[in-house]
Amino acid sequence: MAHVGLLMQQLEPNCSPLTGRIQVMVLDYITIASLAYQIDAGRSERGERRSETSRNGGGMEVNKNKFIEDWRTARENLEYSFRWTRRNVAIVGIFGIAVPILLYKGIVREFHMQDEDWGRPPRKFL
Repeated sequence: MAHVGLLMQQLEPNCSPLTGRIQVMVLDYITIASLAYQIDAGRSERGERRSETSRNGGGMEVNKNKFIEDWRTARENLEYSFRWTRRNVAIVGIFGIAVPILLYKGIVREFHMQDEDWGRPPRKFL
């Protein structure tokens, strides 16, 4: 902790403790990033290359499945390839219009039945 206080004084002597901590975190990140860059630069000078597995999970090899990648691409671009067909219109009509209306009517009927049981006049909805 002593080095943090000393580093904060070197950064900006009149800053608040929170600002100083944020600056220290940024400096730590910059230091780590520059060290990583230096290590990579040293590797490239010696002709070494990072392997694919070291970049993708460290030892966990990944084999991409072509069919899954094609499916994912189609899902991501669905708004560009969508076509209105009879089937799509029927699905929207059933689940987007008919089901909500029937659900609403059933709920209103249930409320009216309860009102009738308790001797109240039926309430109006919508």
